[in-house]
Amino acid sequence: EFNSSEEEEDFETWLSGNDGDSNAFTAPSFVCFHFNVPHENLPEGLERFAQLFTLDEVETTITEKPYVIPREIARVNDELDSTSDQSRAFYFLKQQINPEHPFSR
Repeated sequence: EFNSSEEEEDFETWLSGNDGDSNAFTAPSFVCFHFNVPHENLPEGLERFAQLFTLDEVETTITEKPYVIPREIARVNDELDSTSDQSRAFYFLKQQINPEHPFSR
């Protein structure tokens, strides 16, 4: 669950009121945000979700809540921490894979 701004809090409130939920995870090359709602609420959910990533929202976050971006960067870094067993296993596997395979890159 992510909660960096009022819009996100509004999105989470909307999800809760519409039998939905959200989550996120960090992979080595991307961060994935996702949400679930009943199919009849999907169009509105997509619109609300997309609003979280608009330039206006990012600029507002930077100017009004400058602590948010460093906090989110720290969260991503924590998830990718090379000292965790999961990260060590992932990087070990990457080293063992055939160098010609796309996963090795």
